[in-house]
Amino acid sequence: MKRLFRGLLLIVLAVSLSGCGLMGNQNNDDSNSEQQTPTSSDSDLSGSLEDGSVDYTESSSVHKDMRIISLMPSNTEILDALGVSEYIVGISSVDTYPKPLVEDEDIAKIDSFEFDAEQVLDLEPTHIFSHETSRDMHEGVLSDIEKATGAEIIYVEDAESIEEIYGTVTDIGEVLSLPEEAEEVNRELQESIDDTVRTYEDESPVSVFVQISPYPDVFTAGENTFIDDVINTIGAENIFTDIEGFSQVSAEGLVDRDPDYVVSIIDGYDAGQLEADVNQFTSSEHLSMKDREHQCALDPDTLSRPGPRIDEGMEQLAACVFE
Repeated sequence: MKRLFRGLLLIVLAVSLSGCGLMGNQNNDDSNSEQQTPTSSDSDLSGSLEDGSVDYTESSSVHKDMRIISLMPSNTEILDALGVSEYIVGISSVDTYPKPLVEDEDIAKIDSFEFDAEQVLDLEPTHIFSHETSRDMHEGVLSDIEKATGAEIIYVEDAESIEEIYGTVTDIGEVLSLPEEAEEVNRELQESIDDTVRTYEDESPVSVFVQISPYPDVFTAGENTFIDDVINTIGAENIFTDIEGFSQVSAEGLVDRDPDYVVSIIDGYDAGQLEADVNQFTSSEHLSMKDREHQCALDPDTLSRPGPRIDEGMEQLAACVFE
């Protein structure tokens, strides 16, 4: 139960805490989810710069004494894209990217669900990037850490679209006094996404089911999720666009909708595991998704995290369903 909660929060804390913990091979019962949206703090990100807790220059350079903790992988990826990795002193224990941070033994690895407050305090942070979906769990302890250290706590909200991912990058850039860097990250991301869209714009539409948890507790991404927006952007159709957010669906409902492709973004899943799941959904051989060529086990880190590598996830998805 607890592990499924973690997996879904990773999807709706980037599906974006790790995108990597997207539910692995667990069969448990609880739900919740990860993501990340553009307007970030519990007040206003631009206003959060005015508390005087950190000395900023007037330029876009970061103060040399900044010490950043990221409690969500998608936030870590955004911070890295903004060029502030050298100021990061702690990341979540499920981060997988960028490798230099993950493999650096001097960077603290923090359990984002049940983190050790003393571990965080010892890092003497100036900024802690958390997530709105974990506010109920962590607001009390993070408030205490804020009082003890003067650190600025930033709660990044859920991104429900690609456009809101751009907004998240912009907001985090504003917090760190890096507006130009944020603009450049978004420009490159937009160009990459546009290239993918142009590559496949003449393809015939196909219907897609995105599986984000293993059978039998099958969850998918519905309307008002950035994954749904990615599917629509490449010119495909999400078969569960009529449900809201990250929701559980039945095998019967999936079979009734008969998608052209089934796409897995489950941590650790390969083609064999995906095929085994599809075989449990139904024994009917006439369904398109029973064809192994219509089954795609994608890298969950790119497609499940609302961050600067969403273009990679989009390209993988498009190549799977159109090539």
